[in-house]
Amino acid sequence: MTMKSILIEGWWFISHSYAVVNQFQTLEFLKQSDIKIFRRDMPYYGSSWKPTREIFSKTDEEKLFNIPVILDDEIPDITYRIYGPFDFRRSKSSRTFVFGTTETKKVEIDYLFGNIPLKEIIKNNDTYIITPSQWSREGFLNHGAEPERVRVIPHGVDINIFNPRTKEQKLEQRKRSGLNGFVFFNNSAMAGSKGIDLLLKAFGIIIDKYPDTKLVLKGADSLYPSSQAVTAYMESLPQNTIDKILPRLYYIGDNLSFSAMADLYHFADVYVAPYRAEGFNMPVLEAMACGLPVLCTKGGPTDDFTDNSFALHINSSNFHKNEGTYLEPDLDHLVELMIFSIENQDFRMQAHRSGPLYVSQGYTWSHIVDQLLKLFSNP
Repeated sequence: MTMKSILIEGWWFISHSYAVVNQFQTLEFLKQSDIKIFRRDMPYYGSSWKPTREIFSKTDEEKLFNIPVILDDEIPDITYRIYGPFDFRRSKSSRTFVFGTTETKKVEIDYLFGNIPLKEIIKNNDTYIITPSQWSREGFLNHGAEPERVRVIPHGVDINIFNPRTKEQKLEQRKRSGLNGFVFFNNSAMAGSKGIDLLLKAFGIIIDKYPDTKLVLKGADSLYPSSQAVTAYMESLPQNTIDKILPRLYYIGDNLSFSAMADLYHFADVYVAPYRAEGFNMPVLEAMACGLPVLCTKGGPTDDFTDNSFALHINSSNFHKNEGTYLEPDLDHLVELMIFSIENQDFRMQAHRSGPLYVSQGYTWSHIVDQLLKLFSNP
């Protein structure tokens, strides 16, 4: 198929992961001189969500703003949807592709256009589903999608933003931030599926042996009740544990530019993601690109893109709730791996070399958009 135009229907100028992925991909699409890109802004899912400026550089924001809106009489070759609720109806284009994730291998009915079951809505069309992990793909298959029409294409990283710094650069950033000691970091919505309650419990145990450790949590207060969730997790702990953690806990809930986010990764020594459910977990990839060792749940979507040269996998067991599939990370093993990461400088140095190399060889946005364009041309 000769492809001359792509209509991207999605969320823009907001820090939700779907919008982040959409915009980084779109910036790569715009580098294709032989393909015309159109934009259609779709309503945000959350009624309180507001557009946020200056997440990208001024130059990249202008590129995104200047994408033309498609006219009613124009029919693009490809329609690519990346927002929610998922709309699997066929478009006027020759081919229709819909991005989506299933964090618990379940497709919620209220996250489907018209509340029509997935099996029903796709049986009379040839729409393709794009999802970023094998874990997420299984969710769509569980709900009746045809295997050949659910394709896995992972997320990427802008390595011009997320890249390793020298020891001297990291020390200088630490000095400016006022942080000292050994720093663990997590960047997430702070929802129950992210395992922050487990991380706080583990951190409370770690402090007894390593009182100079710190924990930095980056939430998303503009989209979710992240700070309230952290407060609730803390209040569920024994008072003596709360007293130990509070002086060593740093919470950030503001929207930050991607450049400022990269600085946060560089304040840290280790990235920790003891998640219970995820569709992909892009912060793990960002941490890898920055040269951080990663501790993440074993058995989930991060298995697709991590290896033991830079990642330690937390043992977990499956459990089911409300027809969804979850992972329960083992608290004792999480504590063991956190201690190992503190004590093993050789592993941290190895991760600083191998993580960025791994990302640069297959997980830049250029790699990802190449896969998308091949799929669009020849499913």
